[in-house]
Amino acid sequence: MSTALAPAPVGAEPSAIDSGYLVCRVADTQYVFALHGIDAITRPGQVVPMPLAPAAVLGLVNHRSRVCPVLALSVLCGHAASPPSAINRVLMLGNPARLGLLVDEVLVQHATRPDGVTEPDIAALLDAHCRHLLGSWQRQPVQETASATRPEQAAEAAQRGQPFITFAIGDEEYGLPLASLQQATLMPDQLQPADTAGWLGLATLPAGQVAVLDVGAQWQRAAGTATQRFLLVLALQAGRLIGLPVDRLHDMVLLDDSAIQPVPPVLAARHALQDLAGIWHDAARERTVALLDLGGIDTAGLASPTAADGDQPAPSANEEPTMQATPDFEALLIQVDAQSMLLPLAAVVTLLRVPADFGAVPQLPAQVAGILHWRGKTVGVVDLRKVLALPAATPGIGQRIVLLTLDGVLHGLLVDRVDGIEPVYPGERSSAPALSAEQESIIPYVVQKADGRLLAELDPAGLYARIAPARETGAADGANDE
Repeated sequence: MSTALAPAPVGAEPSAIDSGYLVCRVADTQYVFALHGIDAITRPGQVVPMPLAPAAVLGLVNHRSRVCPVLALSVLCGHAASPPSAINRVLMLGNPARLGLLVDEVLVQHATRPDGVTEPDIAALLDAHCRHLLGSWQRQPVQETASATRPEQAAEAAQRGQPFITFAIGDEEYGLPLASLQQATLMPDQLQPADTAGWLGLATLPAGQVAVLDVGAQWQRAAGTATQRFLLVLALQAGRLIGLPVDRLHDMVLLDDSAIQPVPPVLAARHALQDLAGIWHDAARERTVALLDLGGIDTAGLASPTAADGDQPAPSANEEPTMQATPDFEALLIQVDAQSMLLPLAAVVTLLRVPADFGAVPQLPAQVAGILHWRGKTVGVVDLRKVLALPAATPGIGQRIVLLTLDGVLHGLLVDRVDGIEPVYPGERSSAPALSAEQESIIPYVVQKADGRLLAELDPAGLYARIAPARETGAADGANDE
């Protein structure tokens, strides 16, 4: 049996796995959570810091195409922060998840609530430490009780079934959303060698070359034993294709939300958890099916392989160029305190190097780094680090002044670096979680890029609205001369 990717042990009571309570540790204190309120349990992964957020907020994560804030339970409950560890986990709370809680360790699952263990009052903790999140948390209850579910709601939920294809790897049962399946074919006799660990190689198919996952290496499990294996070609983010080798194809099933149970914490020691979306118990066939989360697979550190030297395929004569969607708008990609952010390009006039004689001027607001003379106009330059309450930095060679025009007035913005222009495509932009009044006015949106990056979008008008007048003089006549 697998030690990493496996469903619940055969014969386990579903009620003891799909319901009950989860005990976690923070510092020297244990806390209990009802399992029905946990959407997923993941490793911390890549958390994008959010400036101007309360101290308890670690940042934002992209969880199943939703932007969710992650908070440290240690800070919420008044514990000293523990150093990061491989056993740390994030509990994604809500259905669907609306926020994550970082805990030091997941300890054990109980069928009944254990005595003497505190269950955190999330609403009260948010009210005390991050009040802006309280409204979004309370708007949707974690789970409706049976008595509160109206018949029409139940009928509507029953119609929202999602098709899954089920299959076996060794003696374990899995399922994937049918929408992610591009092709099911026999496993090729030969694969082109690849130079990247974790991949079996490259399969040449009518659709092109597909990287084939090495299940044994990626999920630390034994490979299947069937002589005839199939290859499932799956579409991940940004149209990326990977091949998943399986031993047997089973059937297609239609599952509604109520049929998919949360991932049981009993699997914590046997699986990285972010690869699982849930568990389905098939009573008719007496089987337990682990439903894979393509988002988890795609962000689990997998890198597409390249062909080994000498094995590069010749370009196809019939290959057509990939059609790219038209971006909604373009933004300047800047960096401040090692964080990448976006500024709408429509407000940008030009970029300037920092003059040698540039410096602070007395009697100006603290956020103003200095005064710049440009084409006969005097422009106040704001230090973005100070506006976002980030640590001060020693001036570097990469620093730039971004000239912006707002309502006909020129403004300057001092940034650590400019990395280029980033197109923002339809569906990539969404409202940022409201963590504080300051953050909400300055960073109203986040952009989720197809390559996994999560970028905060700055609102120049909101940014300058929080700063006292910087005594700029002159209108922006001729601002677009460059």
